[in-house]
Amino acid sequence: MLAATLRFLRRNGLRIGVITGTFFLVAGFIFVQQAREAFAEQGYQSQRSQVMAAQARANQLGLEAAEFSDLQRQELTTSSVAPPAGSAPFNEARIAFFARAATEEAQIKEQLQTRMDKLLTETHDTAQSAVTQLSAGLVRPGRMGSTTSCS
Repeated sequence: MLAATLRFLRRNGLRIGVITGTFFLVAGFIFVQQAREAFAEQGYQSQRSQVMAAQARANQLGLEAAEFSDLQRQELTTSSVAPPAGSAPFNEARIAFFARAATEEAQIKEQLQTRMDKLLTETHDTAQSAVTQLSAGLVRPGRMGSTTSCS
């Protein structure tokens, strides 16, 4: 029995090795594709949660919904699209979808951040102007009081 098994392995060893190697090669490729898809989806979900947090922050800062409704519509459009069907190793379209969606979410977040920065700058400039006017208003009565007491 052992001799027959050894003879079989000697005659078919190369074929068995090729089949086993091919199996592990395909399994490795499938694993890599699944990992790529998982990382792409995780990147998309991360960007999406950052956009949601930025929208909440914009509301807290007083940015009205009308001022960034276009970005909200764009985000809803991006997030409502279903990823294409496919499983490893034929999931390259899904990987590309998640990568593109993550890029779009990042652009939305940057545009929203730009609008919040503009709002904060305008608020700061308005406050600085009000402080300057208040200071000027306080100096005038002081001057008037000192000129009246001196005469």
